[in-house]
Amino acid sequence: MNVHKLLFSVLVAASFFSCGNEALQDSSTIHVRLKKDPERINPLLFPNPTAREVYQYLHLPLADFDPNTLELEPLLIKEIPKPIQIDTGKYSGGIAFDIEMHEKATWDNGSPITAADYSFTLKSIMHPLTGAGKYREIASQIADVIPDPKNERKFRVIFDQPYILALEAAINIEIYPSYFYDSLQLLKPYSLSGLLSLTEEQFLADSNLVIFARNFNANDFSRTRFSGAGPYSLVSWNADQEIILEKKQDYWADDFSQAALQQGPDRMIFHIIPDELTAVTQLKAGGIDIINEISAENYRSLQADSGNQEKFSFFHPSLTKHYMITLNNRDVRLNDARVRRALAHLVDVQNMITYIENGMGTPSVGPVHPMKKAFNGGLKPIAFDVSKAKILLAEADWKDSDQDGILDKVIAGKKTDLSL
Repeated sequence: MNVHKLLFSVLVAASFFSCGNEALQDSSTIHVRLKKDPERINPLLFPNPTAREVYQYLHLPLADFDPNTLELEPLLIKEIPKPIQIDTGKYSGGIAFDIEMHEKATWDNGSPITAADYSFTLKSIMHPLTGAGKYREIASQIADVIPDPKNERKFRVIFDQPYILALEAAINIEIYPSYFYDSLQLLKPYSLSGLLSLTEEQFLADSNLVIFARNFNANDFSRTRFSGAGPYSLVSWNADQEIILEKKQDYWADDFSQAALQQGPDRMIFHIIPDELTAVTQLKAGGIDIINEISAENYRSLQADSGNQEKFSFFHPSLTKHYMITLNNRDVRLNDARVRRALAHLVDVQNMITYIENGMGTPSVGPVHPMKKAFNGGLKPIAFDVSKAKILLAEADWKDSDQDGILDKVIAGKKTDLSL
């Protein structure tokens, strides 16, 4: 049975920077507006969009999506691995990926990024007492990590059954240095599969596992101490005011071309400015260089001012973001496909794009973003059509039997209203 979803991607962010602004004397520093304090900078514990604007320069996954093609590209690894079908042994029927870290990839202390760091990261995620619950959902299908005994940079990631997001789950998670986040080596004695076999009671009974979770969850690793493979390091964080990053010296990836590995200015200062009007005022005055996630209304207004055309550069890249209305098939009012399609005909998507997002959006037809190769451009969005909706609802035996302006139907012997 088909589920009819109404989705549309909306460009709610626009970014621009000032060029040759006399108020900003230091060309090696860039000033960026953050709309709120990120609270924590720790992707495993707090994968928040605002925090990501900062931690993307500190922490790196094995691979990430190229901003232009939206295809996975290697960052810490030599190449994107191919799936291997497992047809024998304990994990027969599952799939595996053989992965090798790039020989240049190193941590802040100069040590190589290894299979042990990858395994440590997954153990931290799958540990039920850590705050990495959202990542646990993604990595829950990973059954084991097998290091190569001859090469500390090589390992095999095993899924005990087919999983549509297996590749992303294996290589698109930020990796943490075990020497820094587990200096006591509390997780080292456990393999991933061994850790997964423990019950919650066994976790609670193991003092080392309890201590690790307490240390890992502490604010210390989210607000004061950070270590990653990214191009920048954190210098200071003044809550609700500013965050300062500085590019690393002798950076391991200084000659790589991937966007996520690039170093730009010597220093990045994120100014926390919740009020958008204040941020725009500071942009005009030269107090900041970049504003992102600005409302479409203010973006259009700034762009329409001819005096801003020479002063600023305007960009409105598409976001991998959808707004959607999802319907519950199991609800007795909605288990008829005709009812769901009728409701789809009653949502004026184009009107929402025009008046809520100032026309800066694209109607979509499903959960695949229109920019991605897998998007089916041959499918047409369900049109806003009240007449068709009425016909479909009538066919499904919904009518206004008591003339109260709300459609109703007797279901399981009880009069049930259909209202949106």
